[in-house]
Amino acid sequence: MPEWISFIATSQFVWGTIIGLVLSMLGAYAHAAFQFRRNLQQQTVDFTSLCVDVIRNIVRISEDVQEARRRSRLIHSDLLALFDAEVNIFGRNREFAIRLDNGLRDEVRKFVTNCALRRSEIGMYLATFQQSMELADRLRASGDGPQSERVRVEASDTLVKAHKAMDDFISTAERGNDIISKLQK
Repeated sequence: MPEWISFIATSQFVWGTIIGLVLSMLGAYAHAAFQFRRNLQQQTVDFTSLCVDVIRNIVRISEDVQEARRRSRLIHSDLLALFDAEVNIFGRNREFAIRLDNGLRDEVRKFVTNCALRRSEIGMYLATFQQSMELADRLRASGDGPQSERVRVEASDTLVKAHKAMDDFISTAERGNDIISKLQK
């Protein structure tokens, strides 16, 4: 064997460099694995906090809606818009839901979905009510008073359905406190 190869093979510098590289690779791997696990844990904590915040806000919105209806017997669209914002926030972060336990994840998803369905019912009934009232106004303006009154009666029936859907939304939102307590365990 040539002399320079035996010099390199027995050199402390070369072996020190090789051992240093191996140790730094092991350290980098250990650090990456540790950081990955820590990131997963933090994502779980963050998503749980987001769920608690969204559900708490939905419950508060339903309480505000209930109070507003008690005072004025009206369904305020600004409160419904706040609810829409909460659902959108949850929807944008839904991919992190896999960090929750299966049962809890299903409960959170069903809760937000059921509230959103009640919200869409309310919106549908309110839109139908508004269209019916506009039709009744056009009929009255064209001189067809009796038909206008029939349309107004149908519109008021639709408004009753909107208030019933709002009652369903409020009762659905009240279950949110149970989910919050499960999330905070």
